[in-house]
Formats: sequence, C-alpha cells, structure tokens
Amino acid sequence: MCAGRGIHFYKSGNRYEREFKNGKREGLGTFWLIDGNRYRPTYRGHWKNNLWHGPGLLFGLCGERYDGYFEKGKRSGLGKQIYRHWESEKEVYHVYYGEWANDKRNGVGTLTLVNGNVYQGHWIDDLKHGLGVFYYKDKESKYEGLWKDDVPVCGTYSRNVRFDDDEDKLPLPMLEMANFQKLVGDLISDAWNAPPQSTL
Repeated sequence: MCAGRGIHFYKSGNRYEREFKNGKREGLGTFWLIDGNRYRPTYRGHWKNNLWHGPGLLFGLCGERYDGYFEKGKRSGLGKQIYRHWESEKEVYHVYYGEWANDKRNGVGTLTLVNGNVYQGHWIDDLKHGLGVFYYKDKESKYEGLWKDDVPVCGTYSRNVRFDDDEDKLPLPMLEMANFQKLVGDLISDAWNAPPQSTL
C-alpha cells in the first residue's frame, strides 16, 4: 500500500498526485482527468478515505467552479459556486455564496443571477425556503418575506430599491448563524401553524 507523497495513474488514464495514506487518497491532493492529449484538474484540495473532505476546489467541464468545504465527497459547509448560464451564447455565470449540506444549497446564502437579480436568504435542498429577499435589478424593486419551495408566499414588495452587492453583509460563517437560524426557524414555524384570521 502506498503512503506519503506520489503520483498514481489509473487504467482510464486519469491521475492523482500528492498525498496518500494506507493506499488511499488522503490529505492534500489533485485529481486530473485525461482530456484528449492533455490533463485538466477536476478537484484540488483535501481528501479523506478517497473522498473530497475539507476545503477544496472542484472544477466543471465548462467553466463551473466550486470553492469551499466538502464532507464525504459532497459540498457541505461554506462555499462559493459558479454556474454556467446555458441560455446565453456568451460564457456568463450565476454565482451562489453561502451554506451547503448534502451537496445542495442548504442554510443561508446569496444567489446572484446573470441579469443582476439577487436572492439573499434561506435555502432548503436548492430551493428558496424561509425568510428571504429577492432584488429585481431592472425594476429597482424587491420582494421581502417568506418563501416555500422556491415560491414567495407572504411578504412585502417595495419599489425604488437597489441591492448593494456586498458579500460581507451576509452573516456568515455558520457558527455566527447558529442562534439566528434557530430564532428564524421558530418564527417561520409559528407563521405556518398560525390559524387564519378574519379581516372583517
């Protein structure tokens, strides 16, 4: 079994280089994918038991990139994902910065779309869910309130509003969000379970 540092070539032509432990990818390392006559990196960062684990960089085939934390081969923790916008002929990208769990957007994060619109708030399994604000750049307006399964359900709509794109305003990392998230979760739960009230 290999241990320490080295390079391993696979039957497919792909290769891994850097650190091993007990014959497995462990520690810092880079996995290279054979692409024609050249190699290109697909992942560079920390490994544990042959899986991405800890901080790392994941590269997609068409310019997509994730820079953040992994757990057992999945995006988990704080990270920044750049998505290719396939409806455009140009190479343009959406950007998400925030929390992840089980390889999906889960927790608090900001999604900036190619057209300049921005969603900042809570996510569950890649869907906008919980408290959040959606800024419409072209209309200079925003919706702020509750979301459920990617759909706004209760909130306010304001005009003549601009979003100042500043990632530092997002209350991250996760340790700073723990108590706040519990408070927000309790408020949302109360809102869902509250009996309807007559306005007459």
